[in-house]
Parts: sequence; C-alpha cells; structure tokens
Amino acid sequence: MTYLTGVSETLLLTFYARYLESRRVDGIIKDQKSIEIMKNIDFDFSKFSNMQVYQVFHGIRTEILDRETKLFLEKNPNATIINLGAGLCTRFFRVDNGKLQWFELDLEDVTKLAKNLLGQTDRHQYITGSILDFSWMDRFKDRNPQKTLLIAEGLFYYFEQEEVKKEILEIKNKFPGSEMLIEVISPLSIAISKKAHPSISNAAQFKWGINNLKEIEQWSDGIKLINEFYYFDRYSSRWGWRRFFKYIPVLRNLYRIGHIRFG
Repeated sequence: MTYLTGVSETLLLTFYARYLESRRVDGIIKDQKSIEIMKNIDFDFSKFSNMQVYQVFHGIRTEILDRETKLFLEKNPNATIINLGAGLCTRFFRVDNGKLQWFELDLEDVTKLAKNLLGQTDRHQYITGSILDFSWMDRFKDRNPQKTLLIAEGLFYYFEQEEVKKEILEIKNKFPGSEMLIEVISPLSIAISKKAHPSISNAAQFKWGINNLKEIEQWSDGIKLINEFYYFDRYSSRWGWRRFFKYIPVLRNLYRIGHIRFG
C-alpha cells in the first residue's frame, strides 16, 4: 500500500470511522463500499483506538453531505461534482444518479491509492494535484458553473486562513453561480483538538477555524451563506455527555457544515 503521512494519512482515519459506523446495526450511515474495500487495505488500523466519538462525528458529517449533495442533484441531475481533497471518499457510490459527472481531486499518492481501490469510470474520475495550484480549475472552464457543486470535507482547517480565502475567491471567480459545501471548525475546536487524532502525525495540525461563517461573505461580493448544519444538533443519544453541547452556543459551534452559493 502507498505510504501516507500527515494530512494524507487522515483519509484512513476517516475511512475507518465510516467503516466502523456502517457495521453498526443502528449506524448513522451505511457505507457499503467502505465495507467492500476494507479487506484490500494493508494497514494496521489498531493504531486508531477509542473511535466511538470519531464514528459519530464522521457518520453525521457523511450523512449531512450525502443529503445535501442529493438535494443538489435533484435540481441539477446532470451536475458536475468536484470533491476537493477527496481522500478515500465513497460518496459517488451512494449518491450516483446515473447522470452526474464526479471528479475527485487530491495529491498523487492519494489518487493512486483511491483509483486502485475504487476504480475509475467516465463519470467518476480522479484529478491529481494540490488545491492550492489553481490550474485544476481550468479543466472545468467549458462546464456550466451553475450546475457545479464543490465539496470541501475535512479539508480547509488544515490550511491557513489566507490560503483558504485565496482558494474560495478563486473558486468564486472561476465558477460563478456554483455552490459549495464546506466543513468548518471553530478556533476553540483547534485549541481542544490540535489535530485529527492522537495517532496522526504532527503534520496534520488544525490551523483555520471560524466562529461566524457569515464572515466569509465579507471576503468578496457574490459569496452567500445559505445554510449551516451543526453536528451536535443531531443524534444526541450517540454523543454521550457531549449531547449537552447543542445548548451552549460556543460548543455547538465546534463542528459544522456551511452551504455557500457564489454569485
């Protein structure tokens, strides 16, 4: 198996959390593709111990993003979906309507691993590159940006704010009328968590957090936050003592997903 480190290694944590959650009888999600490919991954997952909270976190995150992607596809069945920092994402297999075009963007070692495990078709393709190298956007210059959805799951909080801002502004300029689902954390979450998991290398440190996601509307005209989804609002019984976080604004704000439209 390709050797992964730092931020790229977090894709295995995310994958494993989805796998474990999908095997629960009462699981928040059912990610059959992760169950199928688990046997083909040569990795010691025992290093990821104490996964209960991570299962809930990734289960809820996956459920929200799956639902919002399906809603976008109901309005735009021939949509272009661009998954930024895709990792071992299996969302395509859960939401595919037989018409969409799906693109997974990530670094070379990640896309090589993902293609070997998940395959590639005319409607489900991989793009090798860094999101910070804006040249990947040129591939989509002939597509209808108003039927384009970009997904940034478990991604931007590994970058500095200025890097995130440049990325979002470039997307706004290159994909006018498109929409984005963006996962964010708060500055307090950075202070509490430091990184994705204790077993992950220090290269995967959290860097960017934001308290009020509407602040990004001030980065430029034509950026509109149209909805937010808070993790602690969902599945209270699975959060244990953390279920009370939803009643405390600063804690409710720790993890959430924003839905943005670019004018």
